[in-house]
Amino acid sequence: MVNFCHFIRMTKQFECIIPNRLSDRPLKTLQRGEDPVMDQILNSLGSLAEHCLPSILKTLLLWFERQGVEDHWASPDHKQQNKADQKGKRLEANPNGANMHLIADLYAEVVGVLVQSRFHSVRQRFMAELKELRSKEPGIHATESVQSLMLGMRFFRVKMVPIEEFEASFQFLQECAQYFLEVKEKEIKNSLAGLFVEILTPLASFLTLCLQQLKSRDSKMARVALESLYRLIWVYMIRIKCESNTATHSRLQSIVNSLFPKGSKGVVPRDVPLSIFVKIIQFIAQERLDFAMREIIFELLSVGRQINKFVLTPERFSIGLRAFLVIADALQQKEGEPPMPQNFAPLPSGSTLRVKKTYLTKTLTDDTARSLGLHTYYPHVKKVFGDILRALDSQVGRPLMMTSSQNANKEPIEIMTEDRKPKIDLFRTSIAAVPRLMPEGLSKTDLLELLCRLTVHFDDELRGHACQSMQTMTHDFPTWRGDVVQTYIGFLVKEVGDTHTQFVDQGLRIIIQLLATWKNALHADAGETKNGKNEKKSSGNADKKMHLAAGGVDHSLEKNSALIEQHIAVLHAVEGYAMVKLCNVRLVPRRLAVTILREVKILGKTLRGSPHVNDEEWVSDVLDQLCPTVIETCLPLLPQVEKTAFLSSPSVDMHWLVERSNTIWTAGFLESSEPGGGAKSGLPPSSNPTGDISDPWAKCLIGFLNKDFIHKRCRSASVHAWSISFHRLNALFSVIDPNPINEQRASLLRSASAVKKPTTEKDISLGLWKNYAVFACRVVPANVPMAIRCASPDLGPSSSPESWLGEKADGHKINALSHIMSIVPQSPTALYKLLTPLLRCESVGVRDAAVLALGAVNHAAIKDLMEELVSYIREALDRKQENMRRRRRRDALRLQLVRVFHLIAQIGTFGISSCVLDKDQQSLHPSFVEYIDGARLYLESDNDKDVPALKDIKTHFCGFITSLISSFSLKFLFRVLQSSSRWSALTEGQDMFYSPERRVTRFRVAALGHDTLVLLLEFNFEVGALLDWAVDRCYTAIPQVGDSCFRAIAALFGSR
Repeated sequence: MVNFCHFIRMTKQFECIIPNRLSDRPLKTLQRGEDPVMDQILNSLGSLAEHCLPSILKTLLLWFERQGVEDHWASPDHKQQNKADQKGKRLEANPNGANMHLIADLYAEVVGVLVQSRFHSVRQRFMAELKELRSKEPGIHATESVQSLMLGMRFFRVKMVPIEEFEASFQFLQECAQYFLEVKEKEIKNSLAGLFVEILTPLASFLTLCLQQLKSRDSKMARVALESLYRLIWVYMIRIKCESNTATHSRLQSIVNSLFPKGSKGVVPRDVPLSIFVKIIQFIAQERLDFAMREIIFELLSVGRQINKFVLTPERFSIGLRAFLVIADALQQKEGEPPMPQNFAPLPSGSTLRVKKTYLTKTLTDDTARSLGLHTYYPHVKKVFGDILRALDSQVGRPLMMTSSQNANKEPIEIMTEDRKPKIDLFRTSIAAVPRLMPEGLSKTDLLELLCRLTVHFDDELRGHACQSMQTMTHDFPTWRGDVVQTYIGFLVKEVGDTHTQFVDQGLRIIIQLLATWKNALHADAGETKNGKNEKKSSGNADKKMHLAAGGVDHSLEKNSALIEQHIAVLHAVEGYAMVKLCNVRLVPRRLAVTILREVKILGKTLRGSPHVNDEEWVSDVLDQLCPTVIETCLPLLPQVEKTAFLSSPSVDMHWLVERSNTIWTAGFLESSEPGGGAKSGLPPSSNPTGDISDPWAKCLIGFLNKDFIHKRCRSASVHAWSISFHRLNALFSVIDPNPINEQRASLLRSASAVKKPTTEKDISLGLWKNYAVFACRVVPANVPMAIRCASPDLGPSSSPESWLGEKADGHKINALSHIMSIVPQSPTALYKLLTPLLRCESVGVRDAAVLALGAVNHAAIKDLMEELVSYIREALDRKQENMRRRRRRDALRLQLVRVFHLIAQIGTFGISSCVLDKDQQSLHPSFVEYIDGARLYLESDNDKDVPALKDIKTHFCGFITSLISSFSLKFLFRVLQSSSRWSALTEGQDMFYSPERRVTRFRVAALGHDTLVLLLEFNFEVGALLDWAVDRCYTAIPQVGDSCFRAIAALFGSR
C-alpha cells in the first residue's frame, strides 16, 4: 500500500514538473539521493525485479508507451533495445529539450547497463545511427547530433572477460578509431577522444593492478603484469600524449619507482628480457625526455655517484646504456613515434618474425648530441661509460682471458659462474656500443688494448663485439687506422703465445679483416672526395691561391703526407709480423701470413699512390720474385713428387709454396686438418755431418733473408721482424724444456739423427723455436757502438731502427718509425746470450737448432757473435790435461763450434761481411786465424784419432776451411790464410797444399779423363766387361768419377 502511495505521489510530481519547464528540476528529481520517495520506489522496483522481472519490465514499458510514444514493437526485447532511439524524438517534442545533455546522460547510463547483456544489438544500432548522421549534410545540427550520440555511449566499458566480449569490445573501438581518423570536425574528434578515455577506464585501472603484480612471486604473473604495463605506457605516452605535467609526473614516478626501486641492485620483476625496460624508457622519453634522462637513466647509471669497483649493478647499467643509445638513435634517425608493441609468435620451424632494426655505428659527437638536444646529458653518460669499462675490465675482462696461465686447463663452465654472467652481459652491451659511444677517461691506447684483450675472451659474443668495434673504428676513424692495427699486432706478440694455435690463427684472420676494412674505407673516402671536390673546386681553389700568394703554407698536404708515412710505417710492421709467422711449422699460419702480405701490398699501393724512387719494396713482391731461385737451391732435399711439381709448375710464388702440404715442408708434421691427420713423424735433423741444411723450409727462410733481398729492399719490415721474432723466440724457450730428464750425457756427442719417438707438442714447439731462432739470427742488427761502453755485457747498447735502416733512410721514414717505435725493442746481445749457452745443451734437438741458428747469422752480426763466442773458443782450444768426462764435454763444445763456423762459411756469410777480413792487410781477422790455428794444432796433436767425435770435428773443420776460402774472390785467396796456416801435412799425411793453378789443372784432367772414357766405350762397344765396369763405377766410385762414367754411358747411348 505504501509503495502504491509513492507511485501516486511521483506521478503528481512529474505532472507538475513537465508543464513548469524547470531546467534544474528534472536532473535533481531523477538523481539518486535527491528525493527519498524516488529512491524508495527504485529500491522497491529493484527488489521486485529479483522475483518478477518480466512483469516489472512489462509494466514500465506500458507506462512509457502511454507517455506519447507511438511506435509499437512486436516484443518487449525490441522495445528495450529501441529506447535510445526514442530519446531523440522525445526530446524534440519536449519543452525540456534545452536539457538535452543532462537527459542524454541518463539515457547513456541506461545504455551502459544494456550493453552488458546486449552489446551486439547496441553496437549495431549505434553504428546504424552514426551512418545515418554521417549521410546528412554537414552542419551545426549534424555535429551536435553526433556529439549527443557519442555521449550516449560514454558509460560503455570494455569487458575484460570473457575473451570473446573483450575482442568484440576492441573491434568496436577499432571502428570508432577509423571514424576518428576520417572525420575532420574538431568538435567530433574531441568527443571521440573523450569517449575513448571513458571506455578504456578499466584498462587504466588495470595499471594499478599491474604495478601490484610486478613483485609477484609467480614469475608468469609478474611477466604478464610487465607486458601489460609495457603496452599501457605506450598508450598513455604515445597515443594519449600524457596529461597535465603534475599528473603525468606523478604517474611516471610511481611506475619508475615500481620498476627501478631506488637503492636496489636489480629491477622489478627479475628474469625478464631487459629490452622491455629499455622500450618503456623510450616510450617515456618520447614525450618527457628530461624526465627519462634525469629520473631514470641517470639513476640507473649512478650518475653523480662513485661506481664501486667490486659491487656493480649490471642489469641497471645495461638498461641505462641501452636506453640512452636507443633514444639517441631514434632522435638522429628521426624515427618519430615508436610503434605499438607486438608479440611475434614463433613459427612452426622455431623461427621468430622480428622487425629489422638498423642501429647507428657512427660516433655520437658533442655537436651531434647538441643538435639532438642531448648535450646536457651526454658528458655524464660518457664519464660513467668510461668508469664502467674500467671496472668490468678488472672484474670480468683480464681475469677471463683464455691466454692467461691462471685459466689453463679450465672449462668454460668453471669460468662463467652465475655471479659473472650479468656482468658479462653488461660488458657485451658496453663493447657493442663502441665506437658509437666513446668513453671519457680512457685514452685511445687503453681503449684499443682493452678491445684487443677481449678478442681472446672466454665469451664468444664478447669476442665478436670486440672485433666488430675494431673494424668500425678502422672504417670510421682515418687517424686511428694505423693505431688499431699496430696495437693489435703488439697484443698478439706479447700476449698470444704460440701454444695457443687457435688464437694465433684467429689473430691472423682478424688482421686480414682489419686490412680489408681499411682498404674499403680508403675506396669509400676516395669516392666521397671525388664527389665533393667538384662542388668545392671553384671556391676552394680561389681561397687556396690567395693563401699561398700571401706566403702561407699548405698545411693540409703536409699533415696528410705525414699521416700517410705513419700508416706506411705501420704496414711495414704488419709485414714484419707476417714474415715472422712464416716460421710456423703449421700450414694455416703460413697461408694466412702470405695473404696478409698481399693485402698489405694492395693497401700500401692505395695509400702511397704513385711509387717514388726511394720507396721500399713490398715484402710480397720480393718474396714472389725470389721464390723460384730459393726453391731451386732446396731441390736436393725434396722428394721426387715435390721436384716434379716444382719443375712442372708454370709459375712459382709464395702462394704456391705455402700450399705445398708434404711433410717435408712442415718439419715432418702433418696437421690434423690435413688428409691423414695427426703428427706423423718427429723433427728431422737440422744439419747432417757434412754440414748441409736438411730442412727445406729453414733453408728457404735463410735464402729469403739474404743480404741483397729482404735486408736491402725491405729494411723497415726487417727491423720489426727482428723485434717480433726475438720476443716470440724468448717466450717459446720455456716451452721446449732444454733440460730433459731421461737424456744420457753421452748424447752430447751423438749426431742429430736420434732414434725416432712419438711426436709430442714439445717436438712441434721445438720445430717452431728452431725456425724462430734461424729467422732472428738472419735479421738481427749489429750493436751500435757507444762513446762510453758499459763494463757489464748485460748492459750493452741495443740497436736502433734508424741505424738498421742505414744512412740513406729519408727523414719521413725515420719520423714515422720513431712515431710508432718498435713493438717490442730488444738488444741483439740478448739473442747471443740466449743461443750460445745452448751449444752445451744435452738436448739434441735444442742444441742442433742453436747450431743452425748461429750458423745462419747475417753478415752484419758476425762481429757481435764472435765477441760472444770468444770465451767458448778459448775453452775449446785449451789443451790442458783433464779427465775423460771433462774431455768429452770439451770435445762436444769443439764439435758444435766447428759446425757453427762450417754453416756460416757454407752459406757464404764470411765472404760478404766487412769484419772478417782485416782492412789493413786484407787477410782474415786475427780472431779467426787464432781459432783456425788452434783447431789445427789440436787435431794434429791428438793421439786418439779413431774417436768418432774427432772424425766429425775433422769433417766439419775441413768443410769450414774449404767453404771459407771459396767465399772470397780470386784476388783475396792468397791473403786469406797466412803461409804458416796453409800447410797441414801432419793432419792426414797427404799433400794438402791448395792453389788456384792446381784447381784448374784438376778440372782439365777430369775433362780429359771423361773424353778418354767416352772414346774407349765408343770403340769397344762389343766388349761387355768394359761396359759392366763403367756401370759399376757409377755406383762405387767417388762422386766425381761416378758422374763422369754416367755421362760417358749417356753420351754413348745418345749417339746411337
